[in-house]
Amino acid sequence: MIVSFETPALRSLCASLDAAERELGADDARSLLTTLSDIEALDTANEFLELAVDDARVLSGNAIAVTVGREHRAILVPVGVRYQQRPDGSPDWSTVKYLKLTALSRP
Repeated sequence: MIVSFETPALRSLCASLDAAERELGADDARSLLTTLSDIEALDTANEFLELAVDDARVLSGNAIAVTVGREHRAILVPVGVRYQQRPDGSPDWSTVKYLKLTALSRP
């Protein structure tokens, strides 16, 4: 999969372990970068949801919330036009190949 970022600040934070450690602390920074690497190594969002079954959940609507370390949560949404939607309007996660990190916060 491919991950994009809602803001340049999020992109910068995720592009540097040093920056992530300053902002999130060492453990949560490593967790964030590991999570992003896992997402990028997989083909679909559904595969990620299966891999991270204890840390990721689908929120109402079209977002995935992922626990990042002990103190943070990442929110990702599907982007692009190639994924399919279910009859209820929610994404068919097995067809989602692009996610955007829209928020990183404390739950």
